[in-house]
Amino acid sequence: MMNYERVLASITHSCAENGKKVAQEAAMIGTFQPLHLYFKKASETENGDLVLVPDQSKAPDGFELATGDSLRGNVPYDRFYQWVRERVSRLPLLAPCAA
Repeated sequence: MMNYERVLASITHSCAENGKKVAQEAAMIGTFQPLHLYFKKASETENGDLVLVPDQSKAPDGFELATGDSLRGNVPYDRFYQWVRERVSRLPLLAPCAA
């Protein structure tokens, strides 16, 4: 696997794992909301980032909506990584000097 593929897999994995935690916590209290994928663009020296944000929550500063799709309750937890990965291939997440 090339270095840029590892970096992208790591960013995606972190996003999916954090999204699972958010979804599980919401499901435990019966309030699951769709999750929206946001991204932070890479800079010249730092890779970007991804985050899944519940429908009624505000995205962190510096993050932009990545897609009009939302991750809904019909996606099993073990498919969160794949769901995110399918949507990030064209996002500017890799820094030219960091990847």
